[in-house]
Amino acid sequence: MPHLLVYGDKIKKDTESSGRWKDRLLSLESLQTFGWQQGIVWDGLLELSKNSSQAKKVLLQQLDLYFAQNSLVYCNLNNIKTVEKIHTVESILPFAILAQTNPTHSLLKTAIEFCETHANADGVIADGTGNNRMVKTEECYTVSYPLAVLAKTLNRPDLANLAIKTGLC
Repeated sequence: MPHLLVYGDKIKKDTESSGRWKDRLLSLESLQTFGWQQGIVWDGLLELSKNSSQAKKVLLQQLDLYFAQNSLVYCNLNNIKTVEKIHTVESILPFAILAQTNPTHSLLKTAIEFCETHANADGVIADGTGNNRMVKTEECYTVSYPLAVLAKTLNRPDLANLAIKTGLC
């Protein structure tokens, strides 16, 4: 369900109320639409998990909701059930976190294949085909960052080159 965390002058600013954002983040209430939105949450949980067993627990719980049993099932940005496929370049971001938490997961290959097939002749990855391709600055985070993580995790310099090409355009 959509939710709003209210915080302002009229709300008691004590330790309990000022930590509500973290309580929400460290729960299943922070689940988002699969893609860049969920990737941002997982990126934050991954960072917090370095010093918090609760963050690590929640991160793994959430990852299992999408990637359990080597499968991927989600409702894409157009609200269509999507199975074992990546919908847009914005759906690559979650794979950066998956690679860092489960570097042998079989679906990492799906993300790599998606990127390779969406690269143009110059190696730039964007949605669309032919002259109908739009490269956006956000692909530095949603595509180049995950590719850099995959390159490092899997020792794949070719993926690092794709990350650089997309990040520089």
